[in-house]
Amino acid sequence: MYDDINLLEYVYQTAKSSQEIIARIIKLNLDNSMYNEILKNEFNNNKKISSSASLMLKRRNKNPKELSIFSKMITYMAVKKNITENKRNEDIINIVAQNSNQIIDELSMKLKESKIKSKSISNLIQRYIYFENETLEKINLLIWMQISFSYM
Repeated sequence: MYDDINLLEYVYQTAKSSQEIIARIIKLNLDNSMYNEILKNEFNNNKKISSSASLMLKRRNKNPKELSIFSKMITYMAVKKNITENKRNEDIINIVAQNSNQIIDELSMKLKESKIKSKSISNLIQRYIYFENETLEKINLLIWMQISFSYM
């Protein structure tokens, strides 16, 4: 079971970790403006979520636990490895899609398993899931459009 503080910590760290991943990918300057738009939107959404979780923690007299240097190194190495192996834009944007799918699955599970006392925390988690679903829809639409145009 997860209590409100643990859930907020999880949401905060997940959003911060996602920001790290997306920031690394943005630095690649993908030569597709639509991909870059999706990435920037995803980065900003994760920034909003982490800021909201941080404020909620501070209102509960808790400081958010920042990502450790070790976690940041693992994130950097994982992104670097995936990008080295997957040089095409489509492969790189799929890293973002995989991350979004994982976040949706984990947050949905935690939402079901927890006894959230605060409606604002529940709303934050639902908003995070909504943002991630929105990102997936945009990625899938873009991939579908590219496949459709390649057959023309």
